Amino acid sequence: MIRNFGIEVGGPLIKDHLFCWAGFAPRVAHTHVFRELFPITDAMGTIGPELSQYRRRIDETHRTYNYAATLDYVPHPDHHLTLALWGTPASNNQMRSFGHTEAHV
Repeated sequence: MIRNFGIEVGGPLIKDHLFCWAGFAPRVAHTHVFRELFPITDAMGTIGPELSQYRRRIDETHRTYNYAATLDYVPHPDHHLTLALWGTPASNNQMRSFGHTEAHV
């Protein structure tokens, strides 16, 4: 399940001279991976049967926070100064721990 939404605001702070804009759009994705274990291969490269008692479904949550902002200053029609800030910090909990997982058979 993926959830996205966004919001933005902007407008003049001082008419014809100072303008601002800011936006924020987080994204949260809930997914899963399967962990499967096989015994070590032999000298011939043959893979043994899966060790099904160690098969696990591991839930993951990825979060990304997209943001941006600008501040525009126009002291004279021939001069324009823009200050901009943007980023996409992200975090997730993927494959960090096998505790609290359900067995998937």
